[in-house]
Amino acid sequence: MRAQWKWGTALGLALTAASAWAQGTPAKMPFIDWDHLQNPVLSVPDRMLKDQSIVYWEGTFYIFASNRFDQNDPQKDSKEICFYRTRDFKSYECFFDADLKVPFPKGPVVEGSYDVSLIQGTWYMVFQAGPNNPLRLYYSTSSDLINWAPARALAPRLQPRMRHIDGALAEEGGYFYLGYKGRQQFYVTRSPSQILDGNWLPARKASADGKWAENFQFLKIDGTWRLVATGWGPGERRRTYTSGHESFLYTMAGSGSSLSDWTRWVERTQPRIPIEDWNRAMHANSAFLCDWRAFDGYFYLFYAGCSDAKGFQGRGHGQIGVVRSRDLQHWRLPGDLSP
Repeated sequence: MRAQWKWGTALGLALTAASAWAQGTPAKMPFIDWDHLQNPVLSVPDRMLKDQSIVYWEGTFYIFASNRFDQNDPQKDSKEICFYRTRDFKSYECFFDADLKVPFPKGPVVEGSYDVSLIQGTWYMVFQAGPNNPLRLYYSTSSDLINWAPARALAPRLQPRMRHIDGALAEEGGYFYLGYKGRQQFYVTRSPSQILDGNWLPARKASADGKWAENFQFLKIDGTWRLVATGWGPGERRRTYTSGHESFLYTMAGSGSSLSDWTRWVERTQPRIPIEDWNRAMHANSAFLCDWRAFDGYFYLFYAGCSDAKGFQGRGHGQIGVVRSRDLQHWRLPGDLSP
């Protein structure tokens, strides 16, 4: 099904002129106009955004994030999921392909936590959907990030009665590797071949350096597999649903050639992300790391934050912010041109 589009901006989704997009980005513009950017880079008044994946393709940035609506919003049941694309993180298009909706016969449906990755020239999306008990994983594929194949169940015979969420997909040595959370435990499994349908290997429990973790991302950097995941911050206690959730980076203790390698993640480090006015209640949740060094020499880390913790089903008004780094150690806010 053809994706549906709406024009908008980061604040308020006010309409903009279509001609501006058609003219394209001037050749001398920087990859990202960091000097004139500020956090949050994406904030929508009527919905919470979180669990985002962000990819760059053919001059455009695509943002796939969970949408949740305020429980007091009388229109919440009629509102649709929206993804976004932008060339500058200032003005946005809203789109969604109805083929990504998973039909269920009964009850309200939850859908979100989209993990998007490019594997062997095809875009793969893994996400969770279903009534809350239990949510399960689904997948879709695309050649252009706009139009997606009808969603299919992912590993439906694997732990069939267990709730599976926060799926992350990777490919190594001709196999797909899948990480996800089930019953507050990190699991990994491997496909029997270079297809996502069929029987997967029995799932194994994985360790994020011995700590609790969720919302996973696999990323290969300079030949080494890395994991990005959300965990509890040092000394944090859970005061609200999202407080204390912080983002961490890990390194695989192996090459990735065997399933056991994907169960061992070490060197847990927390990026030092400054607290701003907009992310005091939820600081840096559900981070997603982008290696865009080929374009301007930087890694970009996108994360969800909020200044409240009451609305939007107890998750606060989640918004998307970003920091960047040359070495994965020193992180700078938009507008900070320090090396």
